[in-house]
Amino acid sequence: MIDWRRFMGSAIFYLRWSPDVFWASTMAEYQAAAEEARRAEPGAG
Repeated sequence: MIDWRRFMGSAIFYLRWSPDVFWASTMAEYQAAAEEARRAEPGAG
């Protein structure tokens, strides 16, 4: 049996916070990948 109050509480918590965490980590990964690509390019400063 699902404890619905706990389920809804965690779902609301997840929906409230996960987008911020998701975008922050995605942007960090994107910037790291972009820097690596820049470093890998021959002749790029």
